Amino acid sequence: MKEYLTWFLDEFDYPEFSKKSLLDCYEKIAKCDTTYPLVCQMLDEYERDINFNPDDFIPKMQRIAQTLNISNYTVDLLVLILMTKHLKKVYEREGVNEEIWRTGVMDLKYKDTECTLIHGVSGTFVTWWFYRFLNFTRFAFHKLQFQIVPFKGEYDKDGLSLREGDSVIEVHIPRTGTRLDRESLLLSYKCASEFFQSRFNQRPVFVCASWLLYPENKNMLKPGSNLLAFMNDYDIIRWENYENYDQRWRLFDTMEEDIDRLPSDTSFRRSYIERMRNGLPLGWGYGVLDYDKLNN
Repeated sequence: MKEYLTWFLDEFDYPEFSKKSLLDCYEKIAKCDTTYPLVCQMLDEYERDINFNPDDFIPKMQRIAQTLNISNYTVDLLVLILMTKHLKKVYEREGVNEEIWRTGVMDLKYKDTECTLIHGVSGTFVTWWFYRFLNFTRFAFHKLQFQIVPFKGEYDKDGLSLREGDSVIEVHIPRTGTRLDRESLLLSYKCASEFFQSRFNQRPVFVCASWLLYPENKNMLKPGSNLLAFMNDYDIIRWENYENYDQRWRLFDTMEEDIDRLPSDTSFRRSYIERMRNGLPLGWGYGVLDYDKLNN
């Protein structure tokens, strides 16, 4: 396990802080007669059935963290990384290009970056998010991630008709730390469209539920911005306000509660700060994108 962990951290260029934290975490687990068997049990269970019940793993991860006095975030990330070894074999067995596996497991590094920025430790505080990758039901192409989900609501527009429960492809925008440029977006949609049509016979209709699709964002983004272009691809059919500002970390990379101490290095962040100062809500939106009409 240590050999794979070391390879993985080097191969995906984790920062030295994370490498040390995760390797130290592994060493402590490996030396403990209580914690090492728990890790082995989780890995064995995953190898027996990739459609494992994540609820069975959470108590074991918590027990490891408590026993060794290590952050639960670090333990969770370590276990998820170790599981990617078998996930790679699943991709090979299913005849899916290794590059898609590589793009998918990069999400763990993105989550590690978020955790380090927000909580000051290497790890992940959204462990549940990676389960669909491990279940071989979420796939990543270039800048975006995709999974088949049931449609929520009803939709009739421009020849596209959707009903509650119809299968559609949900889009997630990971925090890659790079620009969401137009070329990469179109390539992501193209690859996902071809993959889901050929493998699952799924028509290329995309939906996205995200804070990035909150309609008020259009008033805060500069014309020509990449995020605005992303928003404009979607027909936003539903949106809601958040009850509070708990989701601000998605834009600011911090859980800082003092508005005056939030980073204001971009115009979008400054606009959000001004909105919060005025007591105005933040929120999210749900939109539809028909890929066949994207370039028309």
